[in-house]
Amino acid sequence: MLCTGMDAMIYATGGMVHLALQAARELEKEGIHTAVANIHTIRPLDTELIISHKDYPLIVSVEEHAVRGGLGSAVAEVLGGQRSHGKLIRLGTGDTYEKAGTREYMLRIHGLTVEGIKAAVKRGLTDSYV
Repeated sequence: MLCTGMDAMIYATGGMVHLALQAARELEKEGIHTAVANIHTIRPLDTELIISHKDYPLIVSVEEHAVRGGLGSAVAEVLGGQRSHGKLIRLGTGDTYEKAGTREYMLRIHGLTVEGIKAAVKRGLTDSYV
């Protein structure tokens, strides 16, 4: 794990790891203690790691990829086999792209920014159902 905390777990992959760490540092200043794990490969997936974190109240996956068929789906499959687990929010792109632009623009419109990650964690911790 790159960062420890017990309020939420963020699984990030690729270029999103840096943003997730930044978001966790900023959330820490607000009293939200967020763990971050770098999921460097989707296949094979470190299922033992994910299962060991199933008791977090909130789990957020962050990927610069479609949430279906990527990290978010893989985490959902692992957690789905568990008796209980925290809420799961999957951040990524949709299946289709209706807009085009620079990488920064595309990340921003999909909420794949430090602010977007922070907002997802805060929403997940305050909403009764996600």
